[in-house]
Amino acid sequence: MQVGSNNLKIMKTLATYLLILLQACSYAQGQTAMRDMAYKQLIALSQGTLLVQLPEYKNTIDAMRKADAKKADQFAAELNTMHQQIISAFNSYYTYSKVYYFYASNTQLVIDKNFTRTILDAQLQPGKFVADGNALFIATFGQTDPDYAARTENYKNNYKANNISLSGLIIHTDKMVPCQKPFPYIIRTHETGQIISDKKIIKAVKQLQKKLKKGF
Repeated sequence: MQVGSNNLKIMKTLATYLLILLQACSYAQGQTAMRDMAYKQLIALSQGTLLVQLPEYKNTIDAMRKADAKKADQFAAELNTMHQQIISAFNSYYTYSKVYYFYASNTQLVIDKNFTRTILDAQLQPGKFVADGNALFIATFGQTDPDYAARTENYKNNYKANNISLSGLIIHTDKMVPCQKPFPYIIRTHETGQIISDKKIIKAVKQLQKKLKKGF
């Protein structure tokens, strides 16, 4: 009886070790696949175009205007200034790929590849962008979506916790799906408000350029 009991313990131990080994192999394969995808995305972006979304916060401005028109005008002016600061930062510090811009209200049109008068150059003029078949990525200044992470298994590990929204410069695919680690998909700005300071915008764009060139 003792011999049988010892054999059972040995079999259970071996089974546990085998399960751990299989899990380790699966994790390693997953990590390799993620690195391969990130590497392909780095190359694709370098040969493609980054479309930078310019936030509009129309609902915020409309709500402000009902309560205080002067305050709404001030916020709108600050937002326009932020747009210029974003464009200036990319013009000055970003060279990894071509870059164009679009207003947030046209996001769905951009996702649908309807680029007629939606994609803007550095002077916010339409018509200069020509889709050449190379990859498109979308950059936004905003917050990560913890609900998206919670319901999407592949993205859970990209967030410190599923109920935490992180603010920063976020890089998405052309379908507005956040890129994954180890691709530098977010440059944290630690911003709590909707208007981001010029200093934080410049710092984020510089860091994005550095991380993209460095790779992982």
